[in-house]
Order: sequence, then structure tokens, then C-alpha cells
Amino acid sequence: QYKDINSTELLSGIFKDAFKDSLVAGGVGQKAVLCVPPCFSQRQRAALRSVLAKTGVSHVKLVDDTLAALWGSSDVVRGIRSVLVFGWGACAFSAAMYEVNGAGYQATAQEGDRQLGGDDFDAVLAQEIIEASRTKGLKWSKQQLSRIIDVAEAHRRNIDRQHQFLGIPIESLFTDEGDSCTVLSVPTARVWASLEEGIQRTITLARKVVESSGTEPEAILAVGGMALCPAIRSWLQDSFRAHLVLAKEEAVAIGAVLIGRRLSDGDWSVVEQEVTLPSSEADSAAVFPLPAKATGEWAKNFITAVNVAQAEYEAGNLTA
Repeated sequence: QYKDINSTELLSGIFKDAFKDSLVAGGVGQKAVLCVPPCFSQRQRAALRSVLAKTGVSHVKLVDDTLAALWGSSDVVRGIRSVLVFGWGACAFSAAMYEVNGAGYQATAQEGDRQLGGDDFDAVLAQEIIEASRTKGLKWSKQQLSRIIDVAEAHRRNIDRQHQFLGIPIESLFTDEGDSCTVLSVPTARVWASLEEGIQRTITLARKVVESSGTEPEAILAVGGMALCPAIRSWLQDSFRAHLVLAKEEAVAIGAVLIGRRLSDGDWSVVEQEVTLPSSEADSAAVFPLPAKATGEWAKNFITAVNVAQAEYEAGNLTA
């Protein structure tokens, strides 16, 4: 149903749905704090404000998600003067160094990569699952195929250098195949190589942040789904020798609320059409790339996985 909707329209729909699920009525006349990666461009930030205008929101404040995560984790970093926020989620990576400044926090350095997301590695693992399934002559429906990405995300944290194969219960992938005792053996060499390359990239950016700030962190606040991977947490501790704190899943949202409550009237921006909204899917993709438009490992591996599935379907090895 979203095939002909560009990403700007999709974002507007997401915001409207969020307001429907909240306690405020439709967002009309309300103020909103929106958390974005520090590496978001000014054009992307302006486009987000314009999208919010369609929801009826009157005022908006864009804040860095690393700062929001820090505020949302203030109970576990209390008394710590310098914190490196290591944020690695599905679509982007952010690193920022903060120091206590009075009753708040001041950013002293930050870096990020909008092309480095956890989805890259989920796509590689999903492709390995598909290929391993094919060698077993297994078939899956369209609905089961869509679950492979979710299963890959859930099992990503179990990948490490010591184990060459990852055991995934077939029942979790194909409800009509096997039972809970039947395990699909998925090779992890290519997944680990991709993950290791990503980890090294994030550590390099994090070190650059620390060097730019001129201060060693007393603690590292790890944020996002990738932080749940033990290999990543181990690399962080080995690289910085600082106390590692794992942020709660809702830390960014809590931080946004706390920041919003501290803002004075002059801190808010009036929502208006600051940029011309993209009129075509191509224009929209230039501001907020949809997965199919993206470049990099996520798109390449995901498209490869889809092509494998398509070839299997045409060969009669898959159900409709």
C-alpha cells in the first residue's frame, strides 16, 4: 500500500500516527521535540520541520539524539563529568563527547555516519539465512520471507569471531517446516567480516571525537540496537578503558521529554514551510532516501537477497 508514496509523505503519516497514539489530540497546536542524529544535514532538518507542519504542530525543537539519550540516562551517569555517547542504531551511527556544564551538558565534539547502520549487517545475515535454507530445499511464503530480517536482527548479537556457524531454529523462520529441535546452521564468516569492518569504523570515529574534545571519557553511554551486541561492547571497553553503561531502550524518548520541559518560549521554532517539499519520489529520495534508493551494503545485500528469492520462486522452489 506504500508503493507509490514518497518518503516525505510517509514521514508525515508516521508523525500523525504517533500523535494519534499519544495523549495529545492530533498534535494540533502542540509543541514537539524531535530527536535527530547529529550528522543530519541542515536540509534534512528543515525538511523535517516542514513535514511536521502537516500534522498541525505549532512549535518544534530539533535536538541531537545523543544529547537526548544522555538526558534520558542521567540516573545512571550521575556524578560523571565527561561522557562519550556511542549511538549505533538501524540506520546511522553517532558519537558525541559531553561534559557537565552547570545543570546541563555541553557537547565538546561529535562525529557521525549516515550510511553506517545496523541494517547493513542484518541484510548480510538475512542473505546467509536464505542461502542456507536453499541448500536444505526449504520453502517459505512471502510472509515468512519478510520475517527473515527480523530473525536476523534478533540473532545478530550472538555472532562472534569464535563461532563459524550460527544455529537458528527453523521453526522461527518457517512455521510449516520442522520443529523447535531442528536447527538451521548458518555460516557467519561473511557476516562477522562485515560487522568487524563496521565496528572498526565506529571506533575510529569515536576515537576522533575523544581526541577532538581533548578529554578522556569517564564513561561510555552505549545507545541503540547495535549496542546490544557483546562484540561491540567488548571493543568499546578495550578501546577506551572507561566505564561502559548501556542505555535503556526508551532513553532517547525520555530525554526528549526532559529537554522539552526545560525549554523557554524563545527556544522553540515556529513550524512553517521552511523548504519546498519534494514533488516527486526522486526529489524526496534526495532528502530522505528510501531503502531501495540507498547506496551501500544495506541496499546491495538486501537487493541480492530479494533477487535470490525471486530466482527461487521462478524455478518453482518457493510457494507463492
